[in-house]
Amino acid sequence: MKPFLTATGLLALSAAPAAQGSVTMEVTAPITIVCSDGATVSTETQPVGATSSFCLSAVTPHSYAAVSAETHYSDTGMRVTVGVRTDLGNPAPTGAIAVIAPASVLVHLSCATTTDVYWNPIFTDLTQAGSLQPGIDIDFGDDGVLEYVNGNQVSLTLPLSLEPQPLPVRITFSSTALTPGIAASSLILEALPATAISSTLAALSCTAPGITALPTFFDNGVRLKASSFQPMMPWLAMVIGWDTAPVLLPSLGQSPCLFLPTPDVVVLQGLGIAPLDVPLPAAVRPVRFWVQGVIPDSQLLTTDCLRIDAW
Repeated sequence: MKPFLTATGLLALSAAPAAQGSVTMEVTAPITIVCSDGATVSTETQPVGATSSFCLSAVTPHSYAAVSAETHYSDTGMRVTVGVRTDLGNPAPTGAIAVIAPASVLVHLSCATTTDVYWNPIFTDLTQAGSLQPGIDIDFGDDGVLEYVNGNQVSLTLPLSLEPQPLPVRITFSSTALTPGIAASSLILEALPATAISSTLAALSCTAPGITALPTFFDNGVRLKASSFQPMMPWLAMVIGWDTAPVLLPSLGQSPCLFLPTPDVVVLQGLGIAPLDVPLPAAVRPVRFWVQGVIPDSQLLTTDCLRIDAW
């Protein structure tokens, strides 16, 4: 077993800067939507420029069009969401239309250190029968070659990692309603760390809170967090052990709680404290350790115990 971290090091990591990468978005050409029902015309435009989110909509008494996009970053995943919708009322006047002209957003994703990732595109289509399905496509590298068309992978070649040099990803979209009905689709594109880490439940909690372990962009590591606190619990001790030494904790007439890991590293966390990020660079792999939380109450309570493997 590799005792690669000390309690001091873990405490320093828990206060480390959160951002280990970034996802940014820009509109490189104006995005225009138009609604018309003959008597009334409504047009809206999203100007060129950098933005983290926008929502554009146009409406007339018989037609509606909207497009939105936003980015989100956390050290456990980056996400871009795009949604489009056009619809006409029933009945609609002759010549009524709702149009989102072909347009795109350019997204840049990067990591502070080179990190393997896997891509999770989630495409949702809510188009009614008889309406034209909107198009939302993904071009990794912004090279004119589409990798996904409406959620369907059409290319076998995808980026395998994110680096300090940002990766450009262009998401194109359009939608047109010419007949009564709704045309609506959305795309969520997630970039998730593929850091060769697994977590296995080793012992059950004897109270409500559990422990979650999520791969993170922070030095190919894992993020540990108590999933919930009971309101009156002032702190939690996060215990990391390189081995197991099962023991029943002292009780006050209730069933005692099983505590599993050897107490090699102990980090006290108060309410509202950020999750604990444990870096697992290549130099310390392969490694296995156990993590469990201990909570003060009328007796010492324990969270679930997880075994973490990194290879």
